Amino acid sequence: MKLRHSLSFKFFIGICLMCIPLIAFLFYNNIYSMNVVRNKVASTNNALLTPYVDQIDSALQETSKYLSTKAFSDFDINTLNYYPVGTTDYVLTRIAIVNKFSTDIYLNSSLDALFMYKRDVDDLAVATQTDYYAKEAMIKSNIAKVIRDYEEKGVQNWEIVSAGGRYFLVQVVKANKEVYVGSWIDLAKFAAPLNPDNAEDTGQALLLTAQGKPLTEATLSEETLQAVQSKMAGLADGYQTVIDGKQKYLMLGQKSKIADVYFAKLIPEQQMLKELFYFQRAIYFLPLGAVVIMLLFLLFMKRLFMNPVAGLIGGMRKIGQGKLDVRLMPDKTNEFAYLAQSFNKMAQEMQDLTIHVYEEKLRVQQAEFKHLQVQINPHFYMNSLNLVYNMAVLEDFSSVKKLSVHLAEYFRFIIKTNGKNITLQEEIQHIRNYLEIQQLRFEDRLRYEIELPEEWEPFVIPPLVVQPFVENAIIHGFKKMKKPFEVNIRVSRDPESQDRLLAVISDNGVGFPPDMLAQLQTGSYYDRTDNDHIGIWNVMHRLNIQYGNQARVEFRNGEDGGAEARIYLPRESA
Repeated sequence: MKLRHSLSFKFFIGICLMCIPLIAFLFYNNIYSMNVVRNKVASTNNALLTPYVDQIDSALQETSKYLSTKAFSDFDINTLNYYPVGTTDYVLTRIAIVNKFSTDIYLNSSLDALFMYKRDVDDLAVATQTDYYAKEAMIKSNIAKVIRDYEEKGVQNWEIVSAGGRYFLVQVVKANKEVYVGSWIDLAKFAAPLNPDNAEDTGQALLLTAQGKPLTEATLSEETLQAVQSKMAGLADGYQTVIDGKQKYLMLGQKSKIADVYFAKLIPEQQMLKELFYFQRAIYFLPLGAVVIMLLFLLFMKRLFMNPVAGLIGGMRKIGQGKLDVRLMPDKTNEFAYLAQSFNKMAQEMQDLTIHVYEEKLRVQQAEFKHLQVQINPHFYMNSLNLVYNMAVLEDFSSVKKLSVHLAEYFRFIIKTNGKNITLQEEIQHIRNYLEIQQLRFEDRLRYEIELPEEWEPFVIPPLVVQPFVENAIIHGFKKMKKPFEVNIRVSRDPESQDRLLAVISDNGVGFPPDMLAQLQTGSYYDRTDNDHIGIWNVMHRLNIQYGNQARVEFRNGEDGGAEARIYLPRESA
């Protein structure tokens, strides 16, 4: 039964169709409100961020003009290259340059240091307000790369360099053949005004590369920084939402027109949307309340209506599976109580009728089984009597006595079994008697070999299950045989199951004809009841009655010729 056709499903869908539009409207209203707040916050912060970035760009442009003016117009810088290093003129000119730089730094608070570098003698002169030796070391470690980039590009650009665990903007201008002037700016100075003391409420400002790499100190987790990097490309289209798994941020940013630096700001949505806190909670609890009411209604309907219906359907399903002893409990509702009473009465009548039919079928089946067993008994009589007669005519009394003993054992087995199950040892002994009789008949033209492990001797099978296949091999296997005919019987455990027997009857005869083998392998031969092959049909029919699909017989031709029958039987002990 498909779920979508059930009453429970239809009740549930009906209630959902009533509640879902209301819930969807509430959630849409919530999302719309949050987007309005995001847009407003982004607009306000962009209005503050854009002038600040323009101010920084203006300062960088002024610094670039200052460096160009110094490089091409300053007398001391242009004459320094004419004085030998270490001379008084060189030292005095160098001091004059540093003094001018020191004065100019006080006039430009964004500058961290100004420097002059004479490449041929590796002489660096630095002017800074603080940490002179630290600044000198940092500039010294980066100056070669900065000059190399400047020479390769041939353009006066601001370069980002790393020193002492921090990032700086540096720019150099070539004054003459060996002298360069440059400026050194700590990027942390640019971020400081954007990070007030209440940054936790207003957000955190970052300076980033175009790839999202932080250029200033950040308190964000590595996961958040990775999320920021993935959103850098979208900053040009407006604000972006950054999710680090724990918190959600609103990220907006502006790129400097002068340097390859992004001024970005991350604002926690939790702080941004705190004014909507109660409204959001109300939206969350209203659908929850609707779901609770819907579940209570469904439970009520389930107890009142669906449970009795489900019980009735379950009882009918069990009846369909053949479990006729199922009965329904009476319900308190009058209508369902009447249905349960009628169902129980119907089930009892069906159970009584089925028992009578089963007993009659069992009697018919037992009678059929005995009839099938009797069909095999006279199959060997005529040939045996004819053989005794021929031996008596030839006065071969020794063979007559031997044949008589085997015939007596053979017929005693037939009479004793009377359709009852026997052990595999008894079946194999019966086959030995049969084969001994056939050896007396065919003398040196017949050989046989039997392998029966002791552990399988108590194995219980119906009588005359293996013998008809041996008999069939001898009857049909001698055709056009010039060499001795061999019959092999091997009993072993089925490789696919530890509790199943495998009996293999094989010979070296002509094998099954292709058309008959095809019929045997497909099972179409089992329905034949012609007198020539009644033995095989008989065995198949009896195995089907006793074991059903737990037993099977396979037929094939051997690789070196001859026929082979493989009998699989479930394990039963005496």
